[in-house]
Amino acid sequence: MNDQSHPIAKLLWHSENGDQGLDLFKGEVITIGRGDGNTIILNSARISRNHARIEWSMDNFSVRDMNSSNGTYVNGQRIEHLPCALNDGDLIMLERIPIQFKVIKAAIPLFEQDASTLPTVPKIKQGVEVVRPRLVLNEEADFRQDISLSGEEITIGRECPSANWHVQLKDSAVSRPHARITLNQGQYSITDLGSANGTTVNNVPVYAPVILREGDLIEIGATKLTFHLKG
Repeated sequence: MNDQSHPIAKLLWHSENGDQGLDLFKGEVITIGRGDGNTIILNSARISRNHARIEWSMDNFSVRDMNSSNGTYVNGQRIEHLPCALNDGDLIMLERIPIQFKVIKAAIPLFEQDASTLPTVPKIKQGVEVVRPRLVLNEEADFRQDISLSGEEITIGRECPSANWHVQLKDSAVSRPHARITLNQGQYSITDLGSANGTTVNNVPVYAPVILREGDLIEIGATKLTFHLKG
């Protein structure tokens, strides 16, 4: 029997209707596929009618591939018939559609909230370097543009009147949206969001999340951007 008192995890993905989210409760079973009877329906010809299953087992959620044609991946590794335990931040990939698994943090106890309101010394005064990652467009040209990255998720796509993503590119070869850069445990990674023309890092196609490093060359559509962690 499901414990519906409060969600303990969340699934995040993007569809033709925009960003989507689904809360997960203890004891719950979630099915994913092209068929109408699934909890999450993904309208793609390369997604099987019954593609994958996420379920609560003992003390955690796990994902299982349901003999799909094109497979299910977790953090870039294909899973077969055995269930794969999910951890906070794991990226589940069905064909080229990413679904992120996030653990919902418990509420902060009152005594911790009180402590967090005490005045603190800014990081720069503590001698800790504040890293401000950025993307540089047209780095070798006379005109260049620096795009500062802030937050844990940065979505990149083509500029259009209805666009609500963080980075908007004037490039007809870029999809709406195209790719997403995610910060997880101090590392940035990029994921292609099922774009028409794909994403590459250092000329290598992105099929699963790729960790970004200083100086990496990202190509999105016909646009080239350089990733920088340092000023």
